[in-house]
Amino acid sequence: MNPEPPTPGRWMTGGIALLALGFFIAIGFWPATRPPPGEPPTAGFLRHHNELKGVLQDWTEMLDALPAAGPRRQGEIMEFSLGFLRQHLLSHEASEERVLYPAVDRLVGTGPRPFTTPLRLEHRIIERWVHLLDERAASSPPDAAGFVRQAYELVGLLRAHFEVEETLLLPILDRKMSRDQFRREVWQKMLSDLE
Repeated sequence: MNPEPPTPGRWMTGGIALLALGFFIAIGFWPATRPPPGEPPTAGFLRHHNELKGVLQDWTEMLDALPAAGPRRQGEIMEFSLGFLRQHLLSHEASEERVLYPAVDRLVGTGPRPFTTPLRLEHRIIERWVHLLDERAASSPPDAAGFVRQAYELVGLLRAHFEVEETLLLPILDRKMSRDQFRREVWQKMLSDLE
């Protein structure tokens, strides 16, 4: 007896489960181990970014399947994508702006404008591009090809944004905060935002 071939519904469920697991690991809901001695204060945040990049890779693979899918399946992928972006990515950004960026700005000192202003601007661009994805999915008929193009651009922007945060902000925090101070003043607050 041959096993039943996978249906799009099963594939979607598996894809959603994979992305959800990756996201829960990325935001720290998965049981964490104690950081090794000598690890920089922001090592947990960096692991979080690396895990988020893995989730973005999984999402990209889901997007790869969108153009060849039927209309119903395309709608499912677009709906899932938008839910993921709104519920997880945009809340991550909001937490960075509420907790991480002000901590960096305090450590660097204020000039005519906060040090993190360019990163906040990137967040506005990301929000606008998520809105454009929403418009493409809501058009009649949905613009699947345009959705995929815009989503790939968003993935590229997100990867670059993570890299800027990692090379610009994390070294400042590592130099100016102890591990306990970073955990108490930044990381725990961000994790509570995301719960």
